[in-house]
Amino acid sequence: MGGWVPVGDPDGGLEHLRTEAIVGARFDDSVSPAAGGPGERDSAMTLDQWRMLRRRAKAVHRDEEPDVLAPPEAFSDRRADDRFRNEHLPGHDPAAIRGLSAAVRSRIASSCCGWVVRPTSAEFYEAIHADTLTKRQRALIRMWTREAEPAQIVLAWAEEVYTLRELVAAVHRAHADHPQVARELNRLARR
Repeated sequence: MGGWVPVGDPDGGLEHLRTEAIVGARFDDSVSPAAGGPGERDSAMTLDQWRMLRRRAKAVHRDEEPDVLAPPEAFSDRRADDRFRNEHLPGHDPAAIRGLSAAVRSRIASSCCGWVVRPTSAEFYEAIHADTLTKRQRALIRMWTREAEPAQIVLAWAEEVYTLRELVAAVHRAHADHPQVARELNRLARR
């Protein structure tokens, strides 16, 4: 079985690492007939493989993160609680949690205004927790990963929409782990 190796940019530098599997599998939206259906990946990177990739990236630059999203188990499964919200979100509406998240509602209002049927924060909450995603749920998660700002991602966690592990698992299921998202979310992985 192939391993994961960093590949430098075309100019020969390693400032912007990108990763490719030796066997040719890439973490993009490619379709593999062997994977069992459209949009499924050939294989998933293990936690140990990802940690090795991260060490290589950090050896080049200490603030660098791999552009391949870590497996869900690299992230915390901790939930925010009332104490956290009271301390860090003064004046927060205690009813605006989970499927009623104000952070998600705000992002949807901005990013989904052109949708024929505008999604709701409850619909996003269901998408994050769905085992099998519909096209609409996949589109919602992709919208979130491409357009939500870091503060909104943290606020949605604080509003109990997801744990970081649940978010990353949903991103993997939705195949929404493009390089910029991967680098940003990998900063939140446990050290």
